[in-house]
Amino acid sequence: MKKFVITVSLMLCLFTICAVAVTYTGIQKAKQESKDNSSQVTIPAEVPTKVQATPTPSPTPTPAEQGIDLYGTYDENDLMIQTLLAPRTDDIEIEIPQIEGLKDLEVQEKINQDMYNRIGILLRAYPEINYGSFYVRGNFANVLSISYHMGGGDRYDQLFLNYNLATGERLTLEDLFLKDADITQCVRRAFYDMLALRDTYDMEGNFNEMVSPDENEVYKLVKGYMNNEEQEFVFSPAEIHFYYEDYVATLSMLEEAEQIAVYSRFATEESLFVRDDIGFDNIFTCADTQYEPFQKIEYGYLEPNFWYDITIWESYLEDDFTGEKREKYLAAEEAFYASAEERIEEYREVAKNNPDKFYILLLKPNAYLLNWSGKYPNIAEFNERYDIYEMPMEVYEATYRDKLIAAYRYTYFAMAGGAYLEWEEGDGATRQMIEHSMTYNYIAGKELTELEEVFHKYSGYMDVIRSKTWDTLAWRGDYSWGEISALVDTLECRLEGSGVYVTIPSIEGFYLYVFFSEFDDSMMKIFD
Repeated sequence: MKKFVITVSLMLCLFTICAVAVTYTGIQKAKQESKDNSSQVTIPAEVPTKVQATPTPSPTPTPAEQGIDLYGTYDENDLMIQTLLAPRTDDIEIEIPQIEGLKDLEVQEKINQDMYNRIGILLRAYPEINYGSFYVRGNFANVLSISYHMGGGDRYDQLFLNYNLATGERLTLEDLFLKDADITQCVRRAFYDMLALRDTYDMEGNFNEMVSPDENEVYKLVKGYMNNEEQEFVFSPAEIHFYYEDYVATLSMLEEAEQIAVYSRFATEESLFVRDDIGFDNIFTCADTQYEPFQKIEYGYLEPNFWYDITIWESYLEDDFTGEKREKYLAAEEAFYASAEERIEEYREVAKNNPDKFYILLLKPNAYLLNWSGKYPNIAEFNERYDIYEMPMEVYEATYRDKLIAAYRYTYFAMAGGAYLEWEEGDGATRQMIEHSMTYNYIAGKELTELEEVFHKYSGYMDVIRSKTWDTLAWRGDYSWGEISALVDTLECRLEGSGVYVTIPSIEGFYLYVFFSEFDDSMMKIFD
């Protein structure tokens, strides 16, 4: 069946009143964290003996401190976040985050011990526990922010683990802001917006007219949070979340960019990390990232006047798809993606030869293995899609630079298959969109273009197509039976992806798509 990518709306819950709702969201995300390279540990009754580590000198921090450069980019830390599993009972395991990859092993051990001990103290207070899991919120600019969630029975607790990776010290709320920032006002705006949003919905979730929240309630929350000895918070590259009692308020870093120092305060001239190929690079500031559904996401400037983006969805292959067929499909898929990526270098050369123009190339290739009736045919659907923008450099600087940054700053933009740019004719830019959906025989290694390469000639497959076309025209109610009979005799067909694309030349805008799965298997050569 033709693949329809169901885009799941993953918009973050900016403001939450009920702690249970916050708990559920955090836990569900945390349970999806990778458990690769996990090892078994237990939570000791006392602090474990410190592991001996060979220290290396901590890099000297860069002295310059500034707010967020909204035209800048950042790299994720080249840090590995591992998961230790602490068996609590025979069927319950508690996750504990541990980091690897710092050059300074003493700092690395300091952070790991602190996380281990803080989680252990809380867990030992639980006579019954059902879960303990974590979610990495921020891992950039030499800082780390992790939310930890645990619960059992009617009790729920959470920890917020925020660290300076250069020293191993815990971060305070003040560490995120410039020295002269008005932190109280920032916190107030976050709680004000949270309460305003809360009051716009009734108990059934229906939208009501937005009203201003009770100023007394805002005052009490802000005062309580700011005067609390332990100001609980967690942060991503895009947001800071403040936790107080049963409330969570969210502050947008984009909106408060001039007051936030976390992107620059802990920056160092030399890398803190052993490797340089783990974290994703060239992410626009104030943008979160999300890569889980994808086999590959790469984007950035390859030349000063050339931006590219290639987004490939993660392949899904059933466990029963094995043997030579599987090997040939994977080889064909790899060749298809490699061929798509050749366009990047092609347009890179075009950009080099035209320095007065700016080029944007968005590549969205997708390979999809077909399977229906519990049987795998010898074909797959290979989809090519790429958008090419060309514009004078001054148009890019005046208009498209901001559009590009806005597109890639969208939280979880990747869930929509990568960024798409707003474009209108007449603004000095041209856009060419090319789409091609192939029916590809991965056993024979070739694209199929003729219907009789898929169907047995005298199997009656055209009767199925004519019947589907007849039903569609009859449903529209615009034609008599005689007219429909005449029109069906003029239909035109072509293979496209995982089915047959049907048009009638005399009816503008008419098309019908008949999936291969709508034909009897015996009609199809691809099962032979």
